Amino acid sequence: MKGPYDQLPTVPFKTLDMIQKANKEKLVFLELFNFLEEAKMPSDYMEEMDLRLIVVIEGMAYIKKKTEDSLHIIKVRSNEQLKENAHYIILLRNVEEEQEDNLVGKILLLLNRKVINYELQDSKNSLYLLNRTWKLEHILKTDLNVSK
Repeated sequence: MKGPYDQLPTVPFKTLDMIQKANKEKLVFLELFNFLEEAKMPSDYMEEMDLRLIVVIEGMAYIKKKTEDSLHIIKVRSNEQLKENAHYIILLRNVEEEQEDNLVGKILLLLNRKVINYELQDSKNSLYLLNRTWKLEHILKTDLNVSK
């Protein structure tokens, strides 16, 4: 997304997991990020590969990086690829390599199982976000929210 964004707090992922356990209810929102934890990365690219899952809800982007144990939260501005009042699930990679993790398949299966509406978005092959351009693997427009 070109233009400014506002950096908000970084939340340790373990904290969110503890809240979920205390509530005794699995949240789709956190299950999505758990898929990222399970993803296998090719050893050839381990140091240079950057894999991120982003959930955009009501103008807030919740960003989980494969190699980090926290969730970054930023306020995003709408642009030609992301509309202001829509919610999205975005998978980004910085290395164009065949992937064996089937993250998108797992995400779609979860959304179908939880009866959460979504549509695959026609998108460019890249997305400008966090001051760099990313290989845009998939973008889903959805009605997911934080409390689901």
